[in-house]
Amino acid sequence: MNRHPKWGEDADEFKPERWLEDVASKPFASFGLGERNCIGKLWSLSIMKRLLIGIMREYVVYRNADAMTMKQKLFLHSESGHYISLQKRSTVEKKTVNGENINK
Repeated sequence: MNRHPKWGEDADEFKPERWLEDVASKPFASFGLGERNCIGKLWSLSIMKRLLIGIMREYVVYRNADAMTMKQKLFLHSESGHYISLQKRSTVEKKTVNGENINK
């Protein structure tokens, strides 16, 4: 891996000092993409989705637009962050979707 001639004649040699040069500041994702992708990526995405579903099931999420200050650059974005409020759902709200009981 990464032994292509474009990396130099000494690509097979262990030389950590080669990465101290300015050339090393350019990103190279040999383990971030393709078949050598991080083995925990899909697992962590699954955990994040389950966490989000759990939050949405237990709480009603409200946005607090009054606390946001917006700035126009190439795109409109928030300078102050995105503020939300969470309110615990009641037991009845948790058991119904569109007014229908889902826990029959």
